Amino acid sequence: MGDFALRLSRQHAIPLVFTYHTMFEQYVHDWPVQNEGVKRFMVKLAAGYANLVDQVIVPSESVQEILLKRGVKTPMEVVPTGVDLEHFSKGDRKAFRQRNQIPLDALVIGHAGRLAPEKNLEFLTNCMVEVLKKDPRVYALIVGLGPSEKMIKDTFKQAGLEKRLRLTGVLHYQHLVDAYFAMDVFAFASLSETQGIVLIEAMAAGVPVVALDAPGARDVVEDYHNGRLLNEMDQRSFVDALIWALSRTPEELRTIKQIVRMTVQKYPINSVAKHMLEIYEKIRSRKSISLGKKNSSRYLFQWRMKAEWDIYSNYIKSVATSVFEGKFQETEPIKICDTTGGLPKGTAPCPAGESEIDRHVMTEDGKRIA
Repeated sequence: MGDFALRLSRQHAIPLVFTYHTMFEQYVHDWPVQNEGVKRFMVKLAAGYANLVDQVIVPSESVQEILLKRGVKTPMEVVPTGVDLEHFSKGDRKAFRQRNQIPLDALVIGHAGRLAPEKNLEFLTNCMVEVLKKDPRVYALIVGLGPSEKMIKDTFKQAGLEKRLRLTGVLHYQHLVDAYFAMDVFAFASLSETQGIVLIEAMAAGVPVVALDAPGARDVVEDYHNGRLLNEMDQRSFVDALIWALSRTPEELRTIKQIVRMTVQKYPINSVAKHMLEIYEKIRSRKSISLGKKNSSRYLFQWRMKAEWDIYSNYIKSVATSVFEGKFQETEPIKICDTTGGLPKGTAPCPAGESEIDRHVMTEDGKRIA
């Protein structure tokens, strides 16, 4: 799709905007071949493509920093995905709990999103289970569908806690808002986000967040201010953070909820849409000026030929990198280190002495994957 867009852009002499909303290398578990070479290929291919377009849009400053370190030179603008803050500010906590057989006085740890391995749900599920073991008042509420649903059910069942697990499937509109209002804390352990829309939605509903310090989460969560942001993927620390959020006094909770809602005031959907239109207009004007009188058949033919050369050159360079480089050039994107063995299959704990200052996700052979 991206190659087709580049060809059309060059053929018609119109600007091309690349909106970078996915850390592609985090999704290779769906590919027939899964190894570090494939991840290097995806990193280089995406960065190379970004350097062929006229403008790159990223949803967070974290992602902008990552792309700069990956060698992207194209002008970038940070434009977060907007959320209808008014819609998510009005929910019915009591009605949702009654519909889903959750006691009104229960403490609820919530999560929403696609239930898939790249969301680090095995770690998150284990943390939820530990909190439920410690306090019989606590319930787990998980909204969404995906291949990890069976793992979640099995984990709670093995712990004898399946009666305090609520899996709702996908919810929309007011039902989703009500689900957020039914939560007392929103738990988020994904390492693959570029923004994390569910974080914004939960915070718009006034729910404090406990998350790992990774792209997306670090742009909205401030430790001990509007929730907890943990710089280590340590199960004990995450469990303690959830307990901290659930044990706030009513006065402390009111203050946190006010701060949480203030945090997301920069994400109103109308303002974001207006910002995007302004960017498109600026790019259009810039491209028109750069073309000048070169908008001729001969010049456009040359552009089309250059597009083909650029596309294939990017593939060749990316393949060469994936084959000949032994590791990623960048080591900063995910500042998380596993200290508990809770990483997904195919990863391993970091070496001694590399848990605080040099935190990276590692592969089984000790190489950094991000």
